[in-house]
Amino acid sequence: MFRLIAILLLVGGLATQQLSAQEIKCADNRSYAVNIDIHKAYISGVCFVTSQADVTTVGIVNEFGVSALTCRYNAGKQRVKILNILKPLAKPHIKSVLRKDFAKIIPSLLQSDADQPVEHTNKKYGITYRFVPMATN
Repeated sequence: MFRLIAILLLVGGLATQQLSAQEIKCADNRSYAVNIDIHKAYISGVCFVTSQADVTTVGIVNEFGVSALTCRYNAGKQRVKILNILKPLAKPHIKSVLRKDFAKIIPSLLQSDADQPVEHTNKKYGITYRFVPMATN
């Protein structure tokens, strides 16, 4: 009996949260090869950008398949919320710098042509972000 109720609740919940075909087509999906250079270290991997309405989600996966950073940008508020970050980067000061930098980077990614690289430099902390579009089939 419990399984039947759980299945009905699950199916009912999924049915109310399904996206229409038009909403899926409106989503803007891009992928980039990304390099983040910091003084003596760097992060490189793939960046996935998904945008729908005024919310953009960015995910960076490093060379080993580990999620390095996931954040959400709200265009209306022009704010970035970090959802997931590698443990070595999870310090409050580092998260603050990343939040401010990505609040500038994400609008640049969305406004750029799909085949143009985007670069941002934080001169105060010596961090360079390079996003090179990946070919899509």
